[in-house]
Amino acid sequence: MNWLIGAMLMILSTLVGYATAHAYKKSYTFINDFCSFLQFLESNCAFLQDSLKNILENCKAMYNTDFNAFLTGLYQNLDSKEEYLNNWKNSQKIISKDEATKICDFFSQFGRLDCDTQISAIKSSAENFAKVKQVWGEKVNKKGSLTTKLGLVCGVALFIIVL
Repeated sequence: MNWLIGAMLMILSTLVGYATAHAYKKSYTFINDFCSFLQFLESNCAFLQDSLKNILENCKAMYNTDFNAFLTGLYQNLDSKEEYLNNWKNSQKIISKDEATKICDFFSQFGRLDCDTQISAIKSSAENFAKVKQVWGEKVNKKGSLTTKLGLVCGVALFIIVL
C-alpha cells in the first residue's frame, strides 16, 4: 500500500513541476506570437495598408491557441474594442499585468494613426517586446526546467519518505 501512495505522490509532484514549466512556456509563446504579429503588421502597414478588420481576419489562425483566441476576440469586438481590451487585460492569466497593459495600449491606438506614425509605433513596440521575449525565454530555460526537475526530486523524496 505504501508503494502505491508513494508512487501517486511522486507522479503528482512531477505533474505539478511540469504544469509550472508549461505556464512559463505558455507565456513565452504568447509573447513570441505577439512579436511575430508585430512583424506582420509592420510589413502590412508599409506595403498593403489593410484595415485592422482585414488584418485580424487574415491572420487570426496563424498563431498558437491563446494568441489566436485573443485576436479572434478582438476581431469580434472591434466595435467595443476598448471594453474588450480592458476585460481581457483584467481576466487573462497568461502574462503579467504590465505586459498585458502594453499590449492593450498598442491595440487601442492601432489603426488611429497615419501610416508613418503607425509604423514607428509598431517598431517601438517590437523593440520593447523583443526584450520581453528574451526575458521570458530565459525564464523558460531556467525556471521552467528547474521546476520540472524540482517536481521530480520532490516526488522521489516523498516516495522515499512514504516507504
